[in-house]
Amino acid sequence: MKISIPILPIILLHIICFSCHGNGNNFLQEKRNFTSEPLLAEPIKSSDNFKNYFANEPYLASLSDAKIGDLVFQYNSGENNRFFLKENKFVFYSWQGQDIHPIEHKVDKSYPFGLLIGQSAEKLYFYNSANKGKDFATYSLQSKKTNIISLSELVVTNVAELGNMQEILACGVASDTLGFFILDAGGHIKKRLKSIDLPFSPNGDPGVYGGKFYSFGEQIFFLFNNKSSIFHFDNQGNFIQEIPTIDSFSFKHKSNKGYNPQFDGLYKDLMVKNDQLIIRTNFVSSKNKEIVFDTYAILDGKYRNSFHVKLPDLDFSKFSFPIWSYFSTNGEYNLLFGTKYTSGAFSSFKVQL
Repeated sequence: MKISIPILPIILLHIICFSCHGNGNNFLQEKRNFTSEPLLAEPIKSSDNFKNYFANEPYLASLSDAKIGDLVFQYNSGENNRFFLKENKFVFYSWQGQDIHPIEHKVDKSYPFGLLIGQSAEKLYFYNSANKGKDFATYSLQSKKTNIISLSELVVTNVAELGNMQEILACGVASDTLGFFILDAGGHIKKRLKSIDLPFSPNGDPGVYGGKFYSFGEQIFFLFNNKSSIFHFDNQGNFIQEIPTIDSFSFKHKSNKGYNPQFDGLYKDLMVKNDQLIIRTNFVSSKNKEIVFDTYAILDGKYRNSFHVKLPDLDFSKFSFPIWSYFSTNGEYNLLFGTKYTSGAFSSFKVQL
């Protein structure tokens, strides 16, 4: 069965909404250079339920609406439009793009499926939540075999496969230093690429320093959940540049007195189009039904401008803020919204960026 929209989980997310014209956040908006008229999002589905797309899959069709909404998820890491459904800590399903025929995967019972921290065309990278990044596993989508990698020098938060497919670009903490590293197939540090200066020791839960790698052809970018700056690498693992964002903030920490909680989760997604980086921000106005996007030039890393995407057909009182986005093969940008109250229901839109 083919579908024309993406599948995504309906989960309760803690997202800080910035009113684009609210009195409290004008200082953030004023930094931005809006140079064009707002773009209009076109509805794909004004309302539907995930369960409708699993009718021909006996096990999945038997799940309740809430169960469907809670178990389906997507890990956006650049060019891979791959979807997942987690049945339990040992069994999950995957499918590619718009082909809704899930393939069952069973992971090694000695290492339960936990947090997904990276993916490539051939492999998934995840760690057991209980171990909090002290080791991780690779899972082959072809052989369906799990390979557990123990780490002695690093607590890992996210990884990206390099072009030679033998080395791994990792973000994590080593010797009380947060930074980026190249690992060999055994998990040993081969090279320290870039350290991030912090006024405190980065110990404790690695989730504080979480983020995501985005791989686009020969380029890899990293965007932290809770820090400004975009980190740019090539697919051989060479550090190219740190791109400072128009906002300035760093990790929430008890010793970081200058941290502003309004910045938490400010950047939600990173895309590459032509020679530009496009960042979907968390500036979402329910009053004006719009979202703010920022653009940066890849060549020199400079901020260029910002623009609004209008969603006049979305009932913001009914739907949650966007929880996923992607570029389709014909270049249209897709946004998916879940409901606030009904797990399993969604609405989707497309826009030509």
